[in-house]
Amino acid sequence: EPTVNLIGKPYTELGPMKRLAVSLGGPFANFIFAMLVFAVLGLSFGIEKADRVMVESITPGSSAEAAGFKVNDQLLTAGGKTVNTRLDVIQATSLKSGEAVRYTVLREGAELSLIAIPRETVVSNEEFKVKEKVGQVGLGLAHDNLHNVRLNPIEAAGYGLSQTGNALEATVTVLRRLVTGKEGLDKLSGPLGIGSIADRGTDIQMKQEGVSLDKRLGGVAMWLIQLSALLSIGVGFFNLLPIPVLDGGHMVFLLLEWILGRPV
Repeated sequence: EPTVNLIGKPYTELGPMKRLAVSLGGPFANFIFAMLVFAVLGLSFGIEKADRVMVESITPGSSAEAAGFKVNDQLLTAGGKTVNTRLDVIQATSLKSGEAVRYTVLREGAELSLIAIPRETVVSNEEFKVKEKVGQVGLGLAHDNLHNVRLNPIEAAGYGLSQTGNALEATVTVLRRLVTGKEGLDKLSGPLGIGSIADRGTDIQMKQEGVSLDKRLGGVAMWLIQLSALLSIGVGFFNLLPIPVLDGGHMVFLLLEWILGRPV
C-alpha cells in the first residue's frame, strides 16, 4: 500500500479561532466576489455622474413640501451619502417609509439641512411587471449634464467596496424593518422570484429595438453578473446570522468555546 503523509491537523482538532476563520471564509468570499464584480464593472465601463441633481418639481401636500424643499434646490447628500445621480436619492428614500431621512441641499449659495419622512407608496414597475411598496417624499428630480466617468484602479476598488456596503446596508434595513413589522414578507423573494427577475431582466435587454445582437447579449451578461453580485451579498449576509445550521450559528458556539475553554 502506498504511504500517504498528511500535513496539518484535522479540522476537529483545530482551536476555536481557526475554526472560526473557516466559518468566516464562505461569507467573506461572497462579499469579495461582489466587490470584485462592481470594481471590474466600474473600471471597464465607468459610472454615471451628474454635475448637479436639482429639484425640478414638488408634489403638493407631500412630505418634501412639508420639509421645506424648493424648486431648483441642488441635492448634495441624501441619508448621509453624496448624491451623484437621482438613483442615490431613490436608494436613500425607498426603504425608509415612515422614518426620517436627512437631506442636504444647496440653495442660493447656502447649504441647508432638511428632514423629510418618506410615505409608503405603491408603484408599478412596467419593465419588470411588478408592483412594490416604496418610500417617496414627493420630489421630481432632474440631472444637469449626466455623463460617464471612467475610474482608475484605486477608484474602482473604492467603488466596489461602496457598492457592496450599500447593498449590505439595504439588506440590514429590510431585515430590521421586517422584524419591527414596518415591512411585509413581500420584500423577500425565494428561488422562483429570483428566477423571474433574472428572466424579465434578460427579456428587457434582448427586446431592445435598434440594438445589435452582440450589444444585447452584452447587456444580458452585464445584468446577470450584477444580479449574481447582489445575490452573493445576500447569501453572505444571511449566512452570518446566528442560526445553528448557518456559519453564523457555528461562530456563536465557537466563540462560547473560546470563552469557556471547552466545547459547547
